[in-house]
Amino acid sequence: MLRKTALNEVPVGTTFEVWNRKYTVLDKGRDKIFVLAAEIETTMQFREDGEVYAVAPNDFRDSTIRNWLNDDYLGALLRDGPKNGDILDLEIDLKCTLGQHEYGKDKAKVGLLTLEEYGEYYDVIPRIDSSWWLATPWKTPSRSPGTINTNYVWNVHSNGDCNHWYYSYAGGVRPALNLSPSLLVAWEDGNCEEDSGDWDEYIKYLHKWAVEHDHQECKGSCPMSYDEWMKRLNFLRNAKECASRSAESAKGGRDKQMELRSTMQRFHQNLSRKSRRNRRAVGEGTSTQDPAERVSEDVPESKS
Repeated sequence: MLRKTALNEVPVGTTFEVWNRKYTVLDKGRDKIFVLAAEIETTMQFREDGEVYAVAPNDFRDSTIRNWLNDDYLGALLRDGPKNGDILDLEIDLKCTLGQHEYGKDKAKVGLLTLEEYGEYYDVIPRIDSSWWLATPWKTPSRSPGTINTNYVWNVHSNGDCNHWYYSYAGGVRPALNLSPSLLVAWEDGNCEEDSGDWDEYIKYLHKWAVEHDHQECKGSCPMSYDEWMKRLNFLRNAKECASRSAESAKGGRDKQMELRSTMQRFHQNLSRKSRRNRRAVGEGTSTQDPAERVSEDVPESKS
């Protein structure tokens, strides 16, 4: 069943939908969720032929593909509804195949997976029938015997294998992003049989939580997941029901005590009246029965 929850409830390796696009959860941190596009967004060159570069053509920092990701693609996302804080900064380690950091690290809103990340998340990345770019350079200028080696960038084939491609070849683009754990998404949950009907109230809770925690001191904190929120809600409901039953029980006990008190009052009143009549009758010689014995015959039974 298609389930709507906060992103931090989506298991690693699961594909979800948001902003009319599909992503797969690769990793979950306390304050961010690392995701990869489940499908190819477009096919393009890593760097267009003739484009000016600062260091080398396989440097992601000023590449055609980076500009597209953080201009055209990000702009399209923002038009589809992300709020401030939904898309977080992404740090991309641009060390080359040999582990050299000549290109350092890049920071962007949208990026590509690196070769190291592809290996780390290999088992949870969905296979697609297309080749796609990584951000990792084959080699960098200071570590290349020949200039031609700085023309190559790592890519992934449709069978899952990796190799290096010439920067001007056309390859698929699978954007990678860090998203907020509280972002509301939809995903197929095979264990979810029905919607509890409390989703609207949970949405209100998330909006209220976001407003109340919109300051620096709350950085890194997260709202309750839907399951946690439902457990708390059910606990409060059960507590309220128990309190209601206790109140009804207490009221019933008070009513019973009042009824018993009223019965005892009637009993003493009858005893008093009959005792007076019997004393008068004894004085006139019309009765020899013990007054208490005669009164006891008319004593009503108390209700249990």
